[in-house]
Amino acid sequence: MMKIRMDLIPCMLIGGLLLWLVGFCGDKYEDMLDKRYMNQKIEAGEIGGKPNQSTPIANSISDMKKSDTFYILTEDGGFRNYSLYYKNKNFYGLKLPSGEVVLVRMNISNLETGKYSKTPVGKIVSYDVPQRLQDALAEERHMELTDTSFYVDMLGKRYSIPNHNDIEFYSNMLSLLAFLIGTIGSHILGVKLGLLPPIFPKRGNNGGNNIYISH
Repeated sequence: MMKIRMDLIPCMLIGGLLLWLVGFCGDKYEDMLDKRYMNQKIEAGEIGGKPNQSTPIANSISDMKKSDTFYILTEDGGFRNYSLYYKNKNFYGLKLPSGEVVLVRMNISNLETGKYSKTPVGKIVSYDVPQRLQDALAEERHMELTDTSFYVDMLGKRYSIPNHNDIEFYSNMLSLLAFLIGTIGSHILGVKLGLLPPIFPKRGNNGGNNIYISH
């Protein structure tokens, strides 16, 4: 069974402290992104905000194409339960009052729900909807997009939902790196200061090992 050299223990403690510190900072960064996302405000009438009195309502794709911005009043209240994730973006399939189905990105915090769901303000954005998204919508909701040449942006210029998986991955990698740097770096410093023996003692001219005498 491999034994840990006693002189490495304090170095590993230093590495462990750095590992914890990086992980702690990663958690605080993640909390900051969550709070920033939840507390952001979008004015009424703007893309992603609640409709105002001058925002026209759209019941069909044809209505959407008549206005720069619009909102939708739909009976499809369960659409938000079927998020389609693609390239770090969330999409939804939304059924219009006309029966047509469109792809949307939405600021869910400004969605008003009830018998009818009133969406945030949106606009049409040209987009060649990838087959992967079309297949996911067909599988999840048994729906087919009426038009695959655009999506409706009801999200606006706002902070995206933090990708916790990515943050955790990079935090873990940095924590491991900090542990290695802290452990190895502190041992190298200890050797240079004459406080610790080298990992691989130098051999004498006669092939024997030098003897390290601790102070």
